[in-house]
Amino acid sequence: MLTDLQRQIDELAGELRALSHLVHVHTLAALGADTDSTVAPATPTEADDAR
Repeated sequence: MLTDLQRQIDELAGELRALSHLVHVHTLAALGADTDSTVAPATPTEADDAR
């Protein structure tokens, strides 16, 4: 019985690690998208200043 519970805990811990990794990757991607959207409009302004 304890062995079965430990196996289930290990499986859930593995699933939690995988889910945590996905959330982390998604968060980084979202932060990167926010940064890209704020950086992109600044680039044409810099190009206009160089003219």
